[in-house]
Amino acid sequence: MRYIFGLCLAVAAASSCEAQDAAFTGKLLGSEGFVQYLKAGSIVWTPVKSSKLLETGDKVRTDAGAKAEVSLNDNSKISLGSDSVLILDQIAPKENSVEIIAGKLQASVRRVSDRKFMTLTLSALCETSEAVFEVEVDSAGLTAVNVVSGAVQVSDSGNNTITLTSNQRVLVSHENGLHPPPAAVVENTVVQDSVEEFRGSTP
Repeated sequence: MRYIFGLCLAVAAASSCEAQDAAFTGKLLGSEGFVQYLKAGSIVWTPVKSSKLLETGDKVRTDAGAKAEVSLNDNSKISLGSDSVLILDQIAPKENSVEIIAGKLQASVRRVSDRKFMTLTLSALCETSEAVFEVEVDSAGLTAVNVVSGAVQVSDSGNNTITLTSNQRVLVSHENGLHPPPAAVVENTVVQDSVEEFRGSTP
C-alpha cells in the first residue's frame, strides 16, 4: 500500500513538473562562465549552474567572458554575450518583449501567427515577427542593431522608424536618435562572425 501511495505521489509530482515546464514563460537553457539570475521582486542575484525556468520580470546577467542561452515559450532563442543584462519584460499571446540593459544579444525569432517580438534598449525599440538579429548596447547607451536575416523595424525615442533587412545595420543614440537621419540610415554590411564567435565576444 505504501509502495502504491508513493508511486502515485511520484507520478503526480512528475505530471506537475511536466505541466509547469510545458507552460513556461522562458527558460535559461545553458550557460558558460559566471551567470546569475534575479527573480522578479527579489534583490538577490543567484548563480545559475543548470537550466532554470524564468518568468516575466526576471533578469539574467552574464559576467566577463560568460554567455547564456534563453528560450521563450514561442521557441524564440536568445544568445546573451558577456557583460550583459537581460530582462523578460512581457510574455503574452500577441507579444513577447525583452529588454537588454547592457551588452550583446542575438535573437532568433520564428513566426508564430501574428505574434510580435520586441527588444527594448535605452535608445531603441526593435520589432519583428521573424528574423535573426543582433543588438548591442554600450556604456553610453548607444544601440547598434544588425540584421542577419529577415526584417526588423527599429524606432528611436522621437518615433523615427526604419526597417532593416538582411545584412543591414543602424546605430541609435538616446540623445540624437537614429544615426544618420532616417533617409540615409541603413548601412549594408556582411555578417562574417558565426553565432559562436558572437556569443563569446566581449562588448
